[in-house]
Amino acid sequence: MLRDSDDQSEGAQLLKIGDIERTGRSKLGALALVPMWFRYKDGTEREGWTIVQFRETNQGTSCVVQGSHGYALNAKK
Repeated sequence: MLRDSDDQSEGAQLLKIGDIERTGRSKLGALALVPMWFRYKDGTEREGWTIVQFRETNQGTSCVVQGSHGYALNAKK
C-alpha cells in the first residue's frame, strides 16, 4: 500500500494516521475516511486518504484497509 500510494513507484514511510474525517455505510458495514501522511524516498511529504471498510458478520467485526486495487473515487471533505 505504501509503495503504490499517490502514484509513487518508490517506497514510502508512514508518518502519521489522522482521525476519521467522514463515515458512511455499505452493505457490509461502516466505512471510514482516514487521512495519512507519507514521506517518500525523494524527501517529499504528502497527505493521502485511506478508506477503511468494517465488516459485520456472525463471527464478529473485522476491517479491511483500501489498497491499490479497485475503482478510484474522489472524496471531498
